[in-house]
Amino acid sequence: MVFGQCLAACLILTVASFSTPDSSLGTTAAFTEPNGSNATAMQLNVTIQPVPLFTEDEILLILEHVCGQRFNATMSEIGSDQWCNWAAVASFYSTLTTCTEVLLLQLKHFWPNEVGERFFVKKHNDYFHLCPREPGELLADPANNMLLGLVLTPICIIPLMVGLVVWCSKTSDTKK
Repeated sequence: MVFGQCLAACLILTVASFSTPDSSLGTTAAFTEPNGSNATAMQLNVTIQPVPLFTEDEILLILEHVCGQRFNATMSEIGSDQWCNWAAVASFYSTLTTCTEVLLLQLKHFWPNEVGERFFVKKHNDYFHLCPREPGELLADPANNMLLGLVLTPICIIPLMVGLVVWCSKTSDTKK
């Protein structure tokens, strides 16, 4: 594929030659008054925005080519039965995160951003979508009866406890 063959050369040239200019540069322009006399100096502030070199889809392809392929190969090596084992995946995931962050910063994109988020959502959908939040258990909402009991119990106990404290304080005052 032509894109794949030119990718390395394009990245090297782009990263080496692209530098972000200052966010605003001041320049002075002299204007002559309509009567031809006094020239008035005016300060102009010009904001220079770097032109994006790649579209978001191209950046996703670059991220997949540079960072994603290594992660995919590693995940294939450890096998799908270990994908939900964080101890087995953590170092590879950390390497993927670092690679993505460094590459995006080299491409003059801030980190984190929408492109990086889309890349990680794709990786999570590919590898981690079946993993439970906690090992061995899935979180579920409690039954309505259980929820009602958990909410009403403290509501009923609090007035009883306040009443008990007030009653005990009154009886202790009368004994003294």
